[in-house]
Amino acid sequence: MQISSWRSLFFAGAVALLTIYVVWWGRMIANPVERTSTDFISFYSAGRVARLQGFASIYNADEQQKVEQDVVGFPLVEGQVLLYNHMPYLAPLLALVMSDHYVASFVRWLLILVALYLIGTQFMIKSLFAEETPEMRLVLFAGALTFLPIFISLWQGQDTAFLYLGVVLWCVGLLKKQDWLVAAGLALVTVRPHFSIALALPLLFKNQRAWWRSVLVIGLLGLVSVLLVTIQGALGYVNRLLVSSDAAWFGMKPEAMLNLQGLLIRVVPSLDLDTASKIGWFLYLVGIVLICILWQRSKSIDARLLGLSILIAVVTAPHIHLHDLAILIFPILFVAHERMHTESEPRWLLFPLGASLCFLIGLLLEPVYYILPYLLFILLAYLFLTPRQPLEQSPSLSTPK
Repeated sequence: MQISSWRSLFFAGAVALLTIYVVWWGRMIANPVERTSTDFISFYSAGRVARLQGFASIYNADEQQKVEQDVVGFPLVEGQVLLYNHMPYLAPLLALVMSDHYVASFVRWLLILVALYLIGTQFMIKSLFAEETPEMRLVLFAGALTFLPIFISLWQGQDTAFLYLGVVLWCVGLLKKQDWLVAAGLALVTVRPHFSIALALPLLFKNQRAWWRSVLVIGLLGLVSVLLVTIQGALGYVNRLLVSSDAAWFGMKPEAMLNLQGLLIRVVPSLDLDTASKIGWFLYLVGIVLICILWQRSKSIDARLLGLSILIAVVTAPHIHLHDLAILIFPILFVAHERMHTESEPRWLLFPLGASLCFLIGLLLEPVYYILPYLLFILLAYLFLTPRQPLEQSPSLSTPK
């Protein structure tokens, strides 16, 4: 493919995706039913409770139900309330952003999330792809920001942007040998505790300094959280985690998860959810062991190792929906960058766009929604396990000398 051809195709595709995203989000926010059925309503209710009742009450189910009933305009019965089960340290930000106007609060929250995505992507591109041409960096930047799971996270008002930024800092810190950056990244990744554990434990085999610094930073963040919400709130959070670990809890939808557990439930529909949940947690532990083995046997920490670790963590996660697949963009970018250089084929820069198209087709054609993501997982695993040359030879992803 000639350079002019892939350039035109890429930017046409990126503009088309952005247009679709803006139109879809605009229609959603203009529709009272759609905007109140997103995950954002749980963040909104937590923010309003924090603002009116104090941080210690953000895990109070009755208070959240009152707020959500005011938003939707009718009484909610048990099983209709989407409860807040996210980290306590987000409470001050939520209290600051959420007002008595639901749509305005959604917009303010969206702007914060978009800013985090922009900051994280720019930092990643500048740090890891600094030796590329400005045009190549722009292509990588646009490919990341137009990744469809990122849009889905914004649509839902999910806090995935914090996870995204945390993984950026984790990747950059490890590849640039900046341990405190790794620690800061893992602290942010705690918005999804299962990912934080999966990405932290391997450090024991390759970078114990980063491990102990991560433990320190996460410990301090935990202490701040307890002081913020008090013991009462902390116990409420732990209880919320225990309840949400039940596959049947409202909003979990394990049969819709894009992981091995979700695949198992769909393939074996007769399997009860409790058994499927236990198998899912077992697969999660197997995934962590596999990541640790890869790190222990790896000669160095390179982008391929990081990308494969993220992929395994995603596939074996006990809880993951489409919006959290936003972090899949990192292995996609690492593969695209490596193949572009080793095969001298600029068409590999279309890979992020192709991945977004894959997810978009799944959204539009329900029969393939649960097929295409797994094909992408398999393709990424194949590309990581059949490298053309050691990725550390790529100058823009090498650690500083």
